Amino acid sequence: MKKTILALATLVSFGAAADPISLDATNKSSFLIGGKIKEMCKVENYSPAERSLSLDLASQTAQTTASVGIWCNTGQGTAKTTYSSDNGGYLVNRDDPSKMIEYKIDISGGVASDVSLATDLMVNQVSGSGLEGNKQTRSVKVTPMVGGFEYAGVYRDRIRITVSPN
Repeated sequence: MKKTILALATLVSFGAAADPISLDATNKSSFLIGGKIKEMCKVENYSPAERSLSLDLASQTAQTTASVGIWCNTGQGTAKTTYSSDNGGYLVNRDDPSKMIEYKIDISGGVASDVSLATDLMVNQVSGSGLEGNKQTRSVKVTPMVGGFEYAGVYRDRIRITVSPN
């Protein structure tokens, strides 16, 4: 009985593994390989603390705060870029959030000038491309809209930048 089961198991295993080759087969074959890389853009900024967190809030002049670099893998020269403010375009007093200072931004290269971030700013901004990851950079300036009678204190906002392919 054991020999019959062993012989049957051997026959079944060889039968399942043995698939006959087609009579049309030759001595050559090939198959395609490939994949896809999704379109993407990357953004980074350089904003030293002494520059971006030390705005002169007694002056209504444009002050450089950050350099924003963009790279995309699409080969196009621009990227959809969105600038948004956590506080709707206002610097907010850390100790008393009811005290705020409006500001405007400028982005070099003619991207934007004297714009409020009360709503998101959507622009086509120049981007780098290529296998080396070389980015294109623009500087962002902030102009505090002060009149000289603002409350004392530390004021802050966060500007967020999002990029995507055109």
